[in-house]
Amino acid sequence: IKETPYLYVRVSGFDKNVTKSVLEGLKANPKAKGIVLDLRGNPGGLLNQAVGLSNLFIKEGVLVSQKGKNKEENLEYKANGRAPYTNLPIAVLVNGGSASASEIVAGALQDHKRAIIIGEKTFGKGSVQVLLPVNKDEAIKITTARYYLPSGRTIQAKGITPDI
Repeated sequence: IKETPYLYVRVSGFDKNVTKSVLEGLKANPKAKGIVLDLRGNPGGLLNQAVGLSNLFIKEGVLVSQKGKNKEENLEYKANGRAPYTNLPIAVLVNGGSASASEIVAGALQDHKRAIIIGEKTFGKGSVQVLLPVNKDEAIKITTARYYLPSGRTIQAKGITPDI
């Protein structure tokens, strides 16, 4: 493989180290002229990591919001204003296996016109769910809210439609 000025970053899931790992990769490659962020087959993970990753590239505005039946479930997650990589061109790769947190990142980058989304329509998992114990051996998972992208569009059952 030839040397390339573009940094390829594969994120297979949003665990507690994603934002830190991607930031370290970016810092280790200061001459990168762009980034290819591969979210294909990424089922999601931690919301705070999706927000953290988006914060690397988006300086201001809403990244994602959630709306539920009860007022206390309505939250907005905004850019922290630090975004060290606002000028770095980004291409995000997605497919039908890209869900939840990966859709939040792809959708935020798309809505803020920070990336071109390439691939196939994503899964469409935009629900906020909690696990409630029934007894010591059983629990029930219920949906309490839905995620919405900065433009107001929902991810749930719709997914992210790629630009290309």
